[in-house]
Amino acid sequence: MQAQDVHIQKKSENIVIKEDGSFVRNIRVQVKASENPAVYPIFYDHELERIEEIEVFERKGRRLKQIEEPIIATRDVELDVIASKRIKSIIVPPGDGAVINYAVHCDELMYLSSLPLFSYRDVDTLDYTLNVPSSRTLVRDIIHSDALRNFSMDSVVTKTGTRWKIRLTPDEIESNPLSLFGIYRNSRDPLMRMIFPPAAYGRDGKRYLNDWYLEKVNTRRGINKTVATQVDALTEGISDPREQMEIIYQYIQQNFKYVALEIGMGAFIPRHANQVFANKEGDCKDLSNLLSQALNYKGIKSDIALAATYNHITDCDFPSLSSADHVVCLAYVDGERFILDPTDPIHIAATPVQSIQNRTLLLVNEAGGEWIEADGASPEENSIEYQVSLEGNASNLELQGSFEVVYGGISGNFLKRSYATMAPREFTASGTVHYESVFGNQSVSELQAVNNKNDFSISGKLAVNGKRFDDANSEFLFLDFVPRLFETIERNQILEGTHFGSTFRKRVVIRVQMETPFAAFEPREKNYSAEGIDLQVRMSSPSERVVEYSYEFSVDYQRADKENLERINKGLEFFKKTVDEPIVLEKKV
Repeated sequence: MQAQDVHIQKKSENIVIKEDGSFVRNIRVQVKASENPAVYPIFYDHELERIEEIEVFERKGRRLKQIEEPIIATRDVELDVIASKRIKSIIVPPGDGAVINYAVHCDELMYLSSLPLFSYRDVDTLDYTLNVPSSRTLVRDIIHSDALRNFSMDSVVTKTGTRWKIRLTPDEIESNPLSLFGIYRNSRDPLMRMIFPPAAYGRDGKRYLNDWYLEKVNTRRGINKTVATQVDALTEGISDPREQMEIIYQYIQQNFKYVALEIGMGAFIPRHANQVFANKEGDCKDLSNLLSQALNYKGIKSDIALAATYNHITDCDFPSLSSADHVVCLAYVDGERFILDPTDPIHIAATPVQSIQNRTLLLVNEAGGEWIEADGASPEENSIEYQVSLEGNASNLELQGSFEVVYGGISGNFLKRSYATMAPREFTASGTVHYESVFGNQSVSELQAVNNKNDFSISGKLAVNGKRFDDANSEFLFLDFVPRLFETIERNQILEGTHFGSTFRKRVVIRVQMETPFAAFEPREKNYSAEGIDLQVRMSSPSERVVEYSYEFSVDYQRADKENLERINKGLEFFKKTVDEPIVLEKKV
């Protein structure tokens, strides 16, 4: 039986924070009666945590009888981004219920950065008790609190500190391998973020996290002669600091492999810059630290910053390790600040980093840290321009022609990434499949791509079938092959949580040259506008043989959420109606 099938009456955690900065989570799980054996899993990091004092009791009426030798299996977890995680699986016998007690010991208090206010199993009641010594203060906040049920939190001052008690009825949510180990992606579930500054910091969690992180990172800084020689060779003859910055940035982007090896606190603290350089690989914190050290060596002021990508459960706007899932580099040239992400192989300095647009960063520096906001691109900066030219074929009613699309800003990053990593033939095959989908499963061929610094363009041949029907007096032209509004999303309805990659403005112009003349018609315009979204559709006949259909679509959202979902889907419904209605062309006699 899978762990998710365990039904829990109550789960309690009594967390004791010690004066030396370590902590213990004393956990008690009351399992409901079951006719079948089940498995209760304990997920932990064996580099940071020790599981001790495991006790299993089976319920006999009103009494509990301890199982002297409970069945416990331990195995390592093999995941790409996690290297030090394990699972202890405790067999729960069938019967009237059971109780499991165990303790989780950890020597690094900063690792206690959040409490999940939800559950991956059926739990009636979730209790937390936090015992905070007088030498420290609990600083906290709760995200997505609107999803909480029967939540209460209060505190009592004791002789040794403060005892916080939290109780709630948790929602059961679907788990995935990463979330079981505290890596929350594409989630909107309630979470309490925490930090415990020493008394000297008061409630200044930002300064405490900054100083703690800085102390750890300082031991991984500095570059040796080998690294310095390479940096000097790259910038030889270049005196302009911005040009030096761009050369070093591109070198690390293009010559270092992204490898996430997270062992214990290595999930948060980078490896030494010299080690990363020697291995030619690393993850975001490793490569950002190396880049920062190389820039500082050349006299370009640089720091690193904690960040949260768009699919993280929260923004990095609260001083807790649980707030961040990314690290970037910041550089300063002639009074201008540049956010650099060496793990993004297509990012260009002075443009927004797509994964952290408009997100909060915690700049780690000697001045106690600083909250800053990453830039985001406007819809106008992320333009998408389609030009489609088609001609009718009287023999088979097919439309044949060509198309070209130019992506400005970061709107075409999804293509640029594929272009940078795929062989040309593979990219062409993948692109052909994509654009055939974009054009409503019509035929695309002879695809050509041009990758410029500030834009990306695609052109090709297009053949459209099954969209023309005629009778003696009229011809019906269906335009449901028009490129869809959201290019990377095939559904007619957007789901909450869908990320669009960026805001954008899209303009599509389709010109169809017919074989026989038709009666000109008055231009027709249809518009839909709501907060953050605008769609303007126009149909016209510039001449007696030409039909022109165009639309301009602007969306000022990066993702669909509870607030904007209805507006976005109404826009999609409006668009579908416009393309589902045929244009009726009255033939000239």
